[in-house]
Amino acid sequence: MMNALVIALVITVLATGGPRGPSGGRMELGLGPLASAFTEEDRVALRSEFLSEPGYFRQMRQRRRENIRGLAAALRADPFEPAALQPLLEDERAFLAEVQTRGQSILIDRIVQMAPEERDALADRLVERRFPRP
Repeated sequence: MMNALVIALVITVLATGGPRGPSGGRMELGLGPLASAFTEEDRVALRSEFLSEPGYFRQMRQRRRENIRGLAAALRADPFEPAALQPLLEDERAFLAEVQTRGQSILIDRIVQMAPEERDALADRLVERRFPRP
């Protein structure tokens, strides 16, 4: 559940073009500590690849808006019908899973292209950032 919330936050920032959004900010795309261990240059390239499919960002933003509007309508319904939330939450989960799957695929492709020394450096940064020495 927490993973879904983190991904939702990332997608919202992407969709709104919020601070440090698609134009070059730090974003993990819901991919966790591994993505944050990449260099800034690599993260920019990963974001660029993530958003490179023509119309993908626009589709993502539109689907996100539809999901939020549907959830808001269900919450405002009187009488409130809890069962009406289920398909909306399932669609939200599917949306977030699609985004995360795309991001993971791009991340793995980048790692495959790395030389052994680059992967070693990535591993070092991963450990150092997650478990800094006191």
